[in-house]
Amino acid sequence: MKKLITAAMSIMLLTGTAFSSPKNRTGRVETTKEVVTGAAFRNILVDDNIQLVLVPGDSKTSVTVAGDAAAVEEVSIAVKKNEMRISSAKHLKKGSVIVYVPAKDISYITLGSGASVSAKEYLNLSTLTVFLNVDSAVDLKTFGDITIKEANDCDVIYQKFEKAKVIRVAQ
Repeated sequence: MKKLITAAMSIMLLTGTAFSSPKNRTGRVETTKEVVTGAAFRNILVDDNIQLVLVPGDSKTSVTVAGDAAAVEEVSIAVKKNEMRISSAKHLKKGSVIVYVPAKDISYITLGSGASVSAKEYLNLSTLTVFLNVDSAVDLKTFGDITIKEANDCDVIYQKFEKAKVIRVAQ
């Protein structure tokens, strides 16, 4: 009887660990890495097929890269002359990497082909310009003005949702 209970316990333990490994839908192992950005930046240049997610960044100075383990290792982040460049040494599959960047004073974002930018929460940016390429996408929630520019071969299809505030001034 003890052997039967021990065997059942070990099967449950093995089954539990097999299903709890951090894998995505395709069966690949997912991972994250933190990159500390020592310098300030106002512009972001995003390579092809990378998802950029802007997060409120009052005090955060690190960038988080998440996704397929092999793809995450290929992504490099460099800040030079007020510009952050998010690139990959190899061609990435669309949706295999998400890069979370703190958005303090961002004013210009250039998206490569198949890249996207979104916001986790509402961001307080006074003005932001986003340059799109083929198959790029923008899904931002901001307080402020957003200007969309597209490459020569692109047609932009968009929906804009504006919510107005009424402010009354007592006289």
